[in-house]
Amino acid sequence: AMKSGVQIAHVAGAEPSSSDAAREVLAAAVAAEGAAEGAAVRNERNWRKGYAQHFVTQTKLAARSSDAAIATSRAALDAFAQQFHFVDADGSCKPLHAAVREAVQSGSTDLASVTVHGQGEWINPT
Repeated sequence: AMKSGVQIAHVAGAEPSSSDAAREVLAAAVAAEGAAEGAAVRNERNWRKGYAQHFVTQTKLAARSSDAAIATSRAALDAFAQQFHFVDADGSCKPLHAAVREAVQSGSTDLASVTVHGQGEWINPT
């Protein structure tokens, strides 16, 4: 059974991957202002070492204008909604944005903010 809470969307025949989800969200944001650059994100072979440069590209594209910033942000949020969903305690699944909207409208406390403390070495992307 799937754990309740925010989960990475399942793709038929594949295990959920946080790297794949992050790649798709970033690629969508970048592609909103640069199709070739968005394709480069999707085609990055060494994601763990290469993703930082794509964030730099996204930031440069978004910084061109307020319209560019809005376009990249909207594209990222739309992609995020596709890559993540919310699983209720009863196992039912719904798009994350729908779960948030329902919780806000109903005053539900099913969704909450938490702090996750990670461990690991920080790698300077430059």
